Amino acid sequence: MPIKLASNLKWLDKKTRPAWKYSPVTVVNPATDLEKAAMAAVVEERVKACQELALIRKPGLEHCSWFGFLHDQMRERNLRPHNVPIFVLSGGNAKRIKKEFDDAKGYTLAWHPATARNEPVYLFVHKSDYRTYQKTLETEFATYRNFFLVGWDGGELTGFGAARAAVLAYADNLPYAPQRLLMMDQDVVAVESTRHTEPGVAKSILDMHDTTGKPVIGYGVGYAERSASILSTAEQLKDDKAYKDAVKQKKPSPMTPTQQYVSIKAPFRKRDDGVYPAFMVAGGEDMLMTQRTESYAKDAKQRVIGNATIRQEKIFKKQLTGEGDTPNTYWTRDRIITLDKLFEFEKNAEVSYDGRSTTLGELCESFVIADHIDKGEKAGTCALIIERIILKANQTVGAWPKQYEGAVLNRHD
Repeated sequence: MPIKLASNLKWLDKKTRPAWKYSPVTVVNPATDLEKAAMAAVVEERVKACQELALIRKPGLEHCSWFGFLHDQMRERNLRPHNVPIFVLSGGNAKRIKKEFDDAKGYTLAWHPATARNEPVYLFVHKSDYRTYQKTLETEFATYRNFFLVGWDGGELTGFGAARAAVLAYADNLPYAPQRLLMMDQDVVAVESTRHTEPGVAKSILDMHDTTGKPVIGYGVGYAERSASILSTAEQLKDDKAYKDAVKQKKPSPMTPTQQYVSIKAPFRKRDDGVYPAFMVAGGEDMLMTQRTESYAKDAKQRVIGNATIRQEKIFKKQLTGEGDTPNTYWTRDRIITLDKLFEFEKNAEVSYDGRSTTLGELCESFVIADHIDKGEKAGTCALIIERIILKANQTVGAWPKQYEGAVLNRHD
């Protein structure tokens, strides 16, 4: 039974695509048990494919579950469970981060080790990027004794979900057994309304963990846009009006996922890879994690009014400037291998697009012919469509495989 898809005009229009880059199509609510079964089959096929990719191992790496790591823990001896490590996901940006450190400007980045109050900061990159980051930021790692580099490896499985799952696998095995961690994107900026070292913000995060009982709390609402510049922390504190102008809020969507800048409480894993689904390789991992683990506040009429485990403050992100890393092996080789192999697994899925029966492979080829995407984007677009289907399956009673709990890829109990 074909899975029903509809065109997303905001994605088809390249002017509006940036805000809809993860949604090439709209997935229609399944109306029959056969349609639900087709969705469940897509989920099972994706998990199976990712398991096979993850089982391809490389020699010479320490193993944790199905992940391997490159790291230096020699300076972590004085850390204790009360410490809250900061994990910063990065890739292909060692030179730009170096420029940020050199420019300083009031330590604008939210994770800067100089303002982390002696908490450990882990720059978390794929192993293909490890040597580049190690060499480029050699001075910074020597200067800041709380600054570490970790390279993760998932075999031939790459992607956003795998990177976040790898963070939890690594944290789960830290010798000082932290009870909480922060995870943020590399370009998150320190502003007073979300700064993790601001006492009021810190208290609100802990209170939300306690009152909701949820493992993940968002420091704020994430947005796609980035700014070329942002006031330094010192400037923000001097000029309240300038700060408020800089962080003007948009009205958040009720379904806004918890993303970009989060607090996660231990245990980071139980019998699976943790709350982040490693099989969401193309950018849907935050949304599925939110769907599976968070609750949404409702008013008296049972309307969804907002994500109940995300602070209603704007997360501000900076456009990192300067030259990117070359070569960027992770993005130009490793990611392509993952997407191309997944495409071979998933291209024959039967779908109906605006009433026309086709396969996912044929649909993506039609996007190439219509000049919606380049030929090299076909596998990535297919992966995005699969993840839209997975998200819809998770929201639909009877469309989610019973053997999976949402975040499970490989069990280790």
